[in-house]
Amino acid sequence: EDGTPRLTDFGIARLEKADVSLTQSGSLLGTPAYLSPEAIHGDNVDHRSDIWSFGAVLYEMLAGAPPFGHESLVSILVKILNDPLPDIHQARPDVPAPLIDLLGRMLSRDREQRPGSMRQVAATLEAIRDGRFITPLPVPAAPTATADGESSWPVPGAARPPHNLPQPPTPFIGREEELKKIEALLVDDPECRLLTLVGPGGIGKTRLALEAGRRALAAFADGVYFIPLAGATAVDFIISAVAASLDFQFSGAATPKTQLLHHLRDKKMLLILDNFEHLLDGADLVADMLHIAAPLHVLVTSRERLHLQEEWGLDVLGLSYPASAAEVAHQPSLEAYSAARLFIQRARRADAGFTLAPEDVPAVVELCRLLAGMPLGLELAAPWVRVLSCAEIVTELKHNLDLLSTSARDVPERHRSLQAIFAQTWQTLSPEEQAILRQLAIFQGGSRREAAQQVAGATLSSLATLIDKALLGRTRDGRYQLHELIRQFAAGQLQDHPEEAAAVAARHSGYYLGFLARRTADIKGGRQQTALAEIAAEIDNVRLAWSFAVDHADTAALSAAAECFWLFSEFRGVLYEGEAAFRQALEALTAVRAQTPDLHTLPGFLQAGQGCLAARRGWFEEGLALMTQGIDRLRRADPIDRQKEAFALAWLAFVLVQKGRFAAAAGYAQQSLDACPETGDAWIRAGSLRLLGAAALFSGRLDEAESRLNECLAACNEIGERRIRIYATTNLGLIAQARGDYATARQLLEQA
Repeated sequence: EDGTPRLTDFGIARLEKADVSLTQSGSLLGTPAYLSPEAIHGDNVDHRSDIWSFGAVLYEMLAGAPPFGHESLVSILVKILNDPLPDIHQARPDVPAPLIDLLGRMLSRDREQRPGSMRQVAATLEAIRDGRFITPLPVPAAPTATADGESSWPVPGAARPPHNLPQPPTPFIGREEELKKIEALLVDDPECRLLTLVGPGGIGKTRLALEAGRRALAAFADGVYFIPLAGATAVDFIISAVAASLDFQFSGAATPKTQLLHHLRDKKMLLILDNFEHLLDGADLVADMLHIAAPLHVLVTSRERLHLQEEWGLDVLGLSYPASAAEVAHQPSLEAYSAARLFIQRARRADAGFTLAPEDVPAVVELCRLLAGMPLGLELAAPWVRVLSCAEIVTELKHNLDLLSTSARDVPERHRSLQAIFAQTWQTLSPEEQAILRQLAIFQGGSRREAAQQVAGATLSSLATLIDKALLGRTRDGRYQLHELIRQFAAGQLQDHPEEAAAVAARHSGYYLGFLARRTADIKGGRQQTALAEIAAEIDNVRLAWSFAVDHADTAALSAAAECFWLFSEFRGVLYEGEAAFRQALEALTAVRAQTPDLHTLPGFLQAGQGCLAARRGWFEEGLALMTQGIDRLRRADPIDRQKEAFALAWLAFVLVQKGRFAAAAGYAQQSLDACPETGDAWIRAGSLRLLGAAALFSGRLDEAESRLNECLAACNEIGERRIRIYATTNLGLIAQARGDYATARQLLEQA
């Protein structure tokens, strides 16, 4: 401000012998807190390393401390290489979103994702200062040569973009006009980045969105991703659902929302948010995603609009059908209408011998008219051709509609027709099949066959029958799912049987908490990634099961599942969700056990878990207090569960190591290790050894650290543990660096 130039220390240095003798051989030039990851690795540095270092300086100017701490040298280097960027909002909640985005880009470990030049950074900072709208800086891309020798920028979609779009079980029919409109808006119109497909349940919004996403794939270089939200029971779960569909894992103290927005910030991507109508309070998250990520596009299906300024809407109506039978004289002209074509094709799938006689044409036209071209209704009606003529199907539907018109006058006409279809289909089921279908409604996001059998008593034969009658679907990966509207109808039937509903909810909770318990060993061993993926696929069911067990004080089930849920929350980075679940359970159990709250080990374990996940989210002092209180409760329980105590002690040591409190961490890690012979938990032993090694390393006791870390690696190899092994290998690499053995250090760090 006063015109005096000042020297800024960017800390650019290398951790190997310097070619230019500005420093002693092998020492650092500059401040370690500003070192870029490539400088630590000993790679060639360039202007993008300066951008990283300036980003670290800028972060410190805003937050009052460098992003990766200012403890010991080794601690700083470990954090730069491994930790996510801390959430600056905790120190400075007034920092604007464009500046957070800029910091995230400057401090990206992938230098290809950083701004292309310091000039771009300066221009962006000036625009933020002046309050102008900021779009994220473009990620520099290498030009490609054209036939005439000129350079051109890469064309999006040149390589097939990634996606998670499920393979459709049946051919897509009709909707060509709607598909053209969607393409014109999302692909061709730069003004449209949020498009909501609005329509009633059963109208075909999801299939239309999936087909539109499939056709638009080439326009989105970073992919098209389908995010089903029907099973999300709270707004907070939208973030988890998006991350799971993107296979993005949270880590570190920054909030899940901050991490997700940071991940999306430069993505040329289409997100399909399906079934958003019950999560409208989460519309602000969609707006935030669009603001932070300029290339991002979002396609929403909902029964209501999101009412965002950025939103474009497209009403989805029924498939086309003739106004009267007079418009069609024979089958070929009838199949020109997509509603009729859908019914005929589904009827042929249900009965390979089905043929449409000329006298059936008026009945099919009337059926399409009664259902207003609604795909779900047509698909439910089609299997009836095995036992009824087309005219008889119409007669039955009209009869049920007459009943509904007198008993449910407040139900919209479209829904009355679907309820009539459902009522008629329901009558074709045996009492056993009816019970199975209504019990399948308990599942959130579907289930595997084993779960359907154990929770709903579904046999393979009954599942096949429900599929044949278009009531149940099966995905290519073997998952059984109800259309959300059918699930709601079936859930209504289940509510009419309260004793059955209570029993199936208890079986559901027992199954999925047992599902967690059975994966505890896997998540601590060689099947860790598989177990994490299996749990993520069932997370909506797990949430429901956990809540039921909490409401019914099922301490045995909660105790068996809690360790796995803790580890899943940590390893997948869903720290907020895990903390909230443990807090919910602890509060409920404390209330029902007010007289003797500490005689069971579960409350103490839940409190320790809540504290650990809170500390990992950045609430260190609060989390530390909860952890120590929880461990104290564990030790007052009768009898004491040594395994749970050792587990909690190891995580307390982990949190303390992360905060640089190495002496305290070593004490708790040793207590955890001492309990291992009694518990027989090899995973806790490996983790405790790693923490003892890290504490010794960061305290300068290299020989002791090396011994502990080598013991840790041996223990990891015995059980196939990869995560702890990565930490231990990184620590051994830092020991080699500290000793000046740069070749070994590089080898170990690359191995990690």
